[in-house]
Order: sequence, then structure tokens, then C-alpha cells
Amino acid sequence: MEYTLVYSAWIRARLRELLQQAVTLGVQDSALEALHTFSERAQSDPLGLGEVLYHLQGTGNPVHQAVLGPLSFVFAIYPVQRRVWLVRVNLLSGEAAS
Repeated sequence: MEYTLVYSAWIRARLRELLQQAVTLGVQDSALEALHTFSERAQSDPLGLGEVLYHLQGTGNPVHQAVLGPLSFVFAIYPVQRRVWLVRVNLLSGEAAS
């Protein structure tokens, strides 16, 4: 059973901003590929994606970080509800971005 990937309006705007920056840096293709890979893996096997940063107080749900290509993703996983909340995304700079 797949998970539902949830993005807030702020995250959607942030992704548009980061993709524009990726164009400027010449890493648009790898950024788009990273976003596509993240989306697929977050919906199919989020617990196997990235590393655990911490667990949410109260629920104990894990918050993971994954670096794919030039993008870094931080996301909370809600296994019972089968949801993944993307809470932060950043474009890496320097060697990691290329």
C-alpha cells in the first residue's frame, strides 16, 4: 500500500524557487530527477529513504533527511495514516550540487 505525499503551499513555492536556482546553477536536470526520485520513494518506501533525524515528540513518528542529487529533503512519516509530510527542501551548493 502506498503512502500519500503531502506538500504545503509554502513547500510548493519553495520547490519552484529552488528549481529556478537550479537552472541558474546548471543543475536543473539533476534537481528534477532528484525530486522525481524523492516523490516515488516517499510514496512507496519512506521508511527506507534517508536517515532518521529524530522522532516527533508525542507521536514518536520518525523525521528523516534524504539527500538526492543536489536536493536535501526533510520529511515526517506517519505510518498509521500512510502519509509523508515534506517539511523542508534545500538546494545544496558546491560540489554536492553538481
